[in-house]
Amino acid sequence: MNSPMNRRAALIAGAAAILGGCTARTEAPDPSSSATSPPASHARSQEDTTQQLDLSDLPDGTYGVWGTLYGQTVTHQPNTRLRMCSTMKLVLVATALQQAARGRIDLASTISWETSDLIGHSPVTRNDSGHRATIAELCEATASKSDNTAANLLIDAVGGLTTLTRFVRSLSDEITRFDRYETEMNIHDGALDTTTAESFGRLALSISETLSNEDRHALFSWLPARDDKRIAAVAPAGVDLVHKTGTSGDGAFNDVAIFIANDRAIGCLSVFTDSPAASEDIVVEIAQRSFDVLSA
Repeated sequence: MNSPMNRRAALIAGAAAILGGCTARTEAPDPSSSATSPPASHARSQEDTTQQLDLSDLPDGTYGVWGTLYGQTVTHQPNTRLRMCSTMKLVLVATALQQAARGRIDLASTISWETSDLIGHSPVTRNDSGHRATIAELCEATASKSDNTAANLLIDAVGGLTTLTRFVRSLSDEITRFDRYETEMNIHDGALDTTTAESFGRLALSISETLSNEDRHALFSWLPARDDKRIAAVAPAGVDLVHKTGTSGDGAFNDVAIFIANDRAIGCLSVFTDSPAASEDIVVEIAQRSFDVLSA
């Protein structure tokens, strides 16, 4: 079997040949930090009601919140940059589905890896004795189990970090950045690998609208649903959702939930936190306060 570096280089080169460009494991082009207008489908109507959350009683830290449901919008520092951590895997899997829909990758094609490729939290790839999986299986492992090795393999399969950047820019997101692979992306370094609560929330909704019915169903089926974690732990009865969490290990606890009905997105709540005292419980508390507004 080829070495990990040779395998990875060959994989990127193969994907780049289809995409018309080559992406190395380097930072993505520095995007503009200026805010843009939201997609027309998410523009706030005159009937929408926006309420700012008061989180002043929480431990010192930075908290970004943006959510919308049933004509209600809730925010707290929605335009503050914070680390995405593994919430980016929602976008990564959506990028793979979009690339497959355009014929640029084949979800049924098989990718192999070596033991030296395994990193951090990788419950699926680490326990796969054959060290082989289809791109679709890597998508599922990335979305459902937040498998870090699967995520890195998937980034290479779609053509690199710049492919993710192009995808979100095509959805009018000029804020969200993809600069590094797992697990380096979790390390705080200025604006690298950051987003804002509003940008990511609107991005999640745009992704849901952009994907075909089949691909949206696949994405929703792979993402965790009511698993009693973070936002899902306090979602009101009757509110169906899928969500993707993210954790840095040094103060960032995040969660992004897409509210769904009839397999379509009807709202979203994104919670990004960065605090020495941050925890699952703080995300749950913020989510509960958000639902008090959104379900009023």
